[in-house]
Amino acid sequence: MRDLLATVVQAFARWAGSAWTAGIGSLVVIGLLVTGIVTGFPHWWQITVYSTGALLSLLMLVTIQHTNARHTHAVLLKLDELLDATRGADSRLINVENREIREQEQLAEARKPDH
Repeated sequence: MRDLLATVVQAFARWAGSAWTAGIGSLVVIGLLVTGIVTGFPHWWQITVYSTGALLSLLMLVTIQHTNARHTHAVLLKLDELLDATRGADSRLINVENREIREQEQLAEARKPDH
């Protein structure tokens, strides 16, 4: 189930980021504005626009968060591999993102050259 959800979210992210989607979205916004102007911005129009905007914003927030987490995880894996393959690298830095911030600060402080 998790893999299916990830696949759906990734497909949605690709679709949402396409030029076609931006063009269609622009046409929808223009259509809504024209409809609002012609009908005098009635209450039903405002509710429709605000509700749709809120729902789409929430959906995009979740999609962006998922995509960002996936990309960050991939970058961290690559960096860990580089650290592991580099002679003289401090192996304590592998998976440092999983440590508490206090431990990260201590490692950073220990790496600073004395002035």
